[in-house]
Amino acid sequence: MKKDPKTKSLYGQELLDLIATKIQEYCISPHKGIIDDSSVRLIARNFFIQDENKEEMINNYLDEVRRNLLLNIN
Repeated sequence: MKKDPKTKSLYGQELLDLIATKIQEYCISPHKGIIDDSSVRLIARNFFIQDENKEEMINNYLDEVRRNLLLNIN
């Protein structure tokens, strides 16, 4: 490992320090949940496959999207 003659520190040490700081910040920040949109995908898939009432299926889909959004906002 080479040292910088001016700073007497290892070359790239600033970058390593910055990476370590960012990792610590990431660990401290609250993690956001992943949206489990499997039910939304199921409704969308059924919309194209089945011949049921399309308006009712769209309303169900939008209700599910609204619930997922509200869960993520709260």
